[in-house]
Amino acid sequence: MDKDKKLEGMWELTADVIIAGLQNPETATPGMIQCALRFLQDNGAEALSLPNTKQDQIKKLLPFPKLAKDERKLG
Repeated sequence: MDKDKKLEGMWELTADVIIAGLQNPETATPGMIQCALRFLQDNGAEALSLPNTKQDQIKKLLPFPKLAKDERKLG
């Protein structure tokens, strides 16, 4: 497995863990929310994300709908 495939796999797994963590009220801790926000920031979420992507899914799960809505307009 080459480096790019490994990085892509890590990105996918990280996104999946964040999505699962935000969907469960018991695991949607402030730390998990901060992790999700950092993941979005590190992956350019200030820009418009495509619908039905993992980034879009994470944005929708965050408890800050006004912020997520405003960020979508900035792209």
